[in-house]
Amino acid sequence: MKSVDPNAAFQAAEKAAAKGDWPGARRAYGRVLKSMPRDWRGFYRAGLLEARGQHFRFAENALERALSLAPDNAEIAANLAQVHLLAGNPARAVELLRPIARKAPKVPEIRHRIGLACQELGRLDEAEEAYREAMELGSRDPAVLNNRAVVLRALGRSMEAIALLETLKQRGDAGIETLNNLGNLYRVVGRNSDSAAIFTEALMRNPLNAHLHRNLALLNRDSGDSAAGIATARRAALCEPGAVDGLVIIAEMLEHRADLAEAERFVLRAICVSPENPDAVTLQARIQRRRGDNEKALDILRASPVINADRPGGHKLLFEAAQAEQALGRYDQAFATLVEANRRQIAATPTGRADPKRVFEQVRILGEMVDALDPGAFAPEGSPEADDAPVFLVGFPRSGTTLLDQVLDSHPSVAVLEERPLVSGMIARLRQAGQRYPQDLPYLDVSAVAGLRRGYLEDRDRYIPVPSGSVFVDKMPLNIVHAALIRRVFPKAPFLLALRDPRDICLSCFMQSFELNDWMAVFTDIEETARLFDAVFNLWRRTSAKLALDYHAVRYENLIGDLRGTASAAIRFLGLEWDDAMAEYHEHAKRRGHLATPSHSQVTQPVYSHAVQRWKRYGGAMEKTAKILEPSCIALGYGD
Repeated sequence: MKSVDPNAAFQAAEKAAAKGDWPGARRAYGRVLKSMPRDWRGFYRAGLLEARGQHFRFAENALERALSLAPDNAEIAANLAQVHLLAGNPARAVELLRPIARKAPKVPEIRHRIGLACQELGRLDEAEEAYREAMELGSRDPAVLNNRAVVLRALGRSMEAIALLETLKQRGDAGIETLNNLGNLYRVVGRNSDSAAIFTEALMRNPLNAHLHRNLALLNRDSGDSAAGIATARRAALCEPGAVDGLVIIAEMLEHRADLAEAERFVLRAICVSPENPDAVTLQARIQRRRGDNEKALDILRASPVINADRPGGHKLLFEAAQAEQALGRYDQAFATLVEANRRQIAATPTGRADPKRVFEQVRILGEMVDALDPGAFAPEGSPEADDAPVFLVGFPRSGTTLLDQVLDSHPSVAVLEERPLVSGMIARLRQAGQRYPQDLPYLDVSAVAGLRRGYLEDRDRYIPVPSGSVFVDKMPLNIVHAALIRRVFPKAPFLLALRDPRDICLSCFMQSFELNDWMAVFTDIEETARLFDAVFNLWRRTSAKLALDYHAVRYENLIGDLRGTASAAIRFLGLEWDDAMAEYHEHAKRRGHLATPSHSQVTQPVYSHAVQRWKRYGGAMEKTAKILEPSCIALGYGD
């Protein structure tokens, strides 16, 4: 066979590829591969050439052959892994990269690629670990920090994500994407003024970015300024006329303030642009339901093809349909619809994005820590004390915490902060300091505890002004599982414990279309919700007994049955007296602006009782759940 000059052949292949003549390029380099079938270098060069042309199947074949000829060559394996990642095969990429990481333990880029592959697979814990290792090895690549921040937010660790993006901004490495992510994180955790400043800076760089305008519109909504939100959403629609998002945001804000006719006008415009948009169709049906026409709402939902197949967003239509069916008294059908809605929502969530197993494991570890505590050593002499310690309003989601917080916030001497990550911020600070939570909690020294307290109060002051002499209430229901941390940092902190019939709580959680994280994913299965309720209140009982927590329980059923009597007892527990403004809590809620909870429409109207013992209307569908909850019902005073 006539000898082939590999360099000349590959130069010819590259010239042909540059002209788009890929058959010619393959004939040119194919001569090298045929004449030198045992030389990995030819296959390697061919694979890189095909990868540059984004012909990933050809690239994979060539690089796999090169690796089989040189199995210890880390460079081949790394490039093959990158090709698999680009081709949508992250599992093979991880398989290739793990051995390289062991052989090259000090190369941050390998960790970065492992992080990308694990993130694509939805293995978020592994992705976060890989990105963290890349940073610890000295990587200053903005993409590493940005990707890690995205993963941390998906894992529910927003405060740590914010710290990373703030680092990028301080370094001057923040592009538009980073600024948008940071502004949106600030918005999600309620740091509205910081969010506004970031979005303004980003829009000065790119004033026609529709995504920035939409996020700014959501920020204005969250700040209670629906007029500014609507104006900003209009700008988003002008920047991207073919996008439906801006129109839906406008319609949502109008529906939220009960301007149903104007909301419907924008919904119909959105549907003209995108007839099958699930948010627009859901909102169109909700407007009819709020008008009292539940049959028409169901007709709208059933007419959409999105509800009849596993289409993106179809679960939203099903949750709305269940609300209309319940209003019509069709409880069996409503429950079946909810089962399907939750099934579709969890199926549509990327693997690893929301994992209920992590929640049960977290509660288990917290329980082990509490059981092992020595209460005497837990709050040593010198721990920071204060007579004006925050009050922590805790409970299980859907237990009446929003109603109670609105009643309390109506008092002129009470300031309630609604569902902001102040306690999560303390946990983030522990992790940033290299501490494990909760395992290291009993061993924190006085200075560490003082730092957590100081950081908590600094975060609080970013969210809300607390006038001198006022009682500050931190309302975050699921802080109930972090009561030991709260007790460690604020030894005098009192708790308000919201209680409600556990069967009504679990049904209500099952009925909500939450944005899924680990905790909310549990609620897609009503029996798992019941088991989590048991686990959470088991943890609360053990913690409150071990640490002698100072708490006052407020039953939802009592609050709606005797608002003044029940609220008076709660307010006396806080050292205050009843104020008549508390009876007008629903008017206060309207003035307070946007409420970021599923209860927003309920707390802007006077007390009603139709949600009490709702679970009984669902008959046999609730039988197994009620059986699971029987011990908790008895322990909490809700036995039949």
